Amino acid sequence: MLRSRGGIALLWNWRDHESKLQEQLNDLIEPLAPPGRKRRHAWAEPLDASPFFSPTEKKEFRFSQRLDAQALVDRIGSISFVAAIPTERRADLFERVRALVTAEGGTVELPYVTFVYVSHKVG
Repeated sequence: MLRSRGGIALLWNWRDHESKLQEQLNDLIEPLAPPGRKRRHAWAEPLDASPFFSPTEKKEFRFSQRLDAQALVDRIGSISFVAAIPTERRADLFERVRALVTAEGGTVELPYVTFVYVSHKVG
């Protein structure tokens, strides 16, 4: 429940797919994703369609993390559908992730985009 003239802000961090590394990682993990997973920005559509809220304002903020091989493996391993795959398949994925980092000299810059959607209650 929102107060009169209240607002809502939705925030999501997404891997920046303009990055070659992020695309390589996506190629490794996307086949593991559950079918029917929501596409990017799909969560804003119901808010935009609602008669109870103003049109959403969208902002983007970019940031990155510098990671070594183990930190990137830990990051990828924290994705829920990756954590749910069988141990052998996960070990193979992690070896491929480590190989990406090794090919880049031992550390990588992992870019992200934070999407912020803001809307206000109408009426």
